[in-house]
Amino acid sequence: MSSNSSLKFKLLVKTLKDNFTDIKVNRIDTISIHVCIVGKTPSGDLAGISTKVVKT
Repeated sequence: MSSNSSLKFKLLVKTLKDNFTDIKVNRIDTISIHVCIVGKTPSGDLAGISTKVVKT
């Protein structure tokens, strides 16, 4: 992972931890992986992001 990618990942983790509780990460499949990250907002609603990553 390049240092730029590493910094972006750290920022994503910090943003998620600062804004959500009960964070869950789900990975679906093994090579072309669909990733869903869901957490609870301060008001109790569920919110999240999804992306796709490729394992090399």
